[in-house]
Amino acid sequence: MISLCSRLYSLDGLLTIRRPTANSSFDNLERRVTRQPTLDGSAFFYDGGFSEADRTIFFELDKEESTLEVKEILMDLLKYSSGVTLSVEDGVFLGVMRGIDLRAGRFSVRVLVKEKLSA
Repeated sequence: MISLCSRLYSLDGLLTIRRPTANSSFDNLERRVTRQPTLDGSAFFYDGGFSEADRTIFFELDKEESTLEVKEILMDLLKYSSGVTLSVEDGVFLGVMRGIDLRAGRFSVRVLVKEKLSA
């Protein structure tokens, strides 16, 4: 189950998804690493460590939940909410909606995580 809501009060700013599809991705973790080639043929690595802010959470709704009402809520959240609170199995996160895809009868949402609110 996923809960997505606006950080500020909005009458229609809450969405609960009961069954995200198998294409959804909640646990993609990456470190802040850059690689720079050196003149001697080796490479220099900068490792900034791990931060929850490096996560991108992606979820897709099944066809039964991809209704006109859900489409309107997603579009309002994307257009008018500077931040969203996202609750998934891994925890509760503060983030920004990067984009939504409303094609093919299945809606997909991408949220860039700013911070993890739960322990």
